[in-house]
Amino acid sequence: MSFEQDIKKLRMGQGMTQQELADRVHVSRQTVSTWETGKNYPSLDVLRSLSLLFDISFEK
Repeated sequence: MSFEQDIKKLRMGQGMTQQELADRVHVSRQTVSTWETGKNYPSLDVLRSLSLLFDISFEK
């Protein structure tokens, strides 16, 4: 799977909206949308936050 597919699957698996995920990692909803469409990728700091939030390894 690609990052954009993974992040959307993880978010939806937790029953979160894009806004809820954005609030949890301190970005805008539009930023989450760009991740899920592959137009942009999170910074390393945000990737660390996402790995902690979803309890997955940073490398994943």
